[in-house]
Amino acid sequence: MFIVLFSLLVGGVMLFARFKEAQTTKENLEKAFNGKSYEVYDYSKYVRILYICLMILGFGSAIYAFMISDFESVAVGLIIGLIMLAEQLIIPYKYVLYYNDTHFAVGNKLSRYKSIKDFEELKFAKSFFVRAVTYNGETIPLSRKAYEIVKEHKEKKH
Repeated sequence: MFIVLFSLLVGGVMLFARFKEAQTTKENLEKAFNGKSYEVYDYSKYVRILYICLMILGFGSAIYAFMISDFESVAVGLIIGLIMLAEQLIIPYKYVLYYNDTHFAVGNKLSRYKSIKDFEELKFAKSFFVRAVTYNGETIPLSRKAYEIVKEHKEKKH
């Protein structure tokens, strides 16, 4: 039974950490755009569906394992379910592009269009994601459509 309580503790800590991260990211976005209007492009649909499926699988496994008194499997199912639940809290910031005429943000990374040095194709997911590489070496993953939006705004600036 200790393993179940430990997994609840770890999952709870992860849930709390993601909650705090989501709050901080939301506050940072509000400060970054400083009352200026911005648009939103959400590309989190498939990631959200995947995380929901894994969350259901985790909690479902925990329930099944509890019914057959396999407490190690209960612990694994609980931790998977809680971590996937925690990830749901950060998805609106991690897989969403916030942008206006001067800059854009994905997650906690706010960048100006003029700070983009280049775009790189991802080797493992060419048709889905592209990285924006800034002059200071930061990389920002973007969906294909988000990349098109950022690229269009960058080209307007030059």
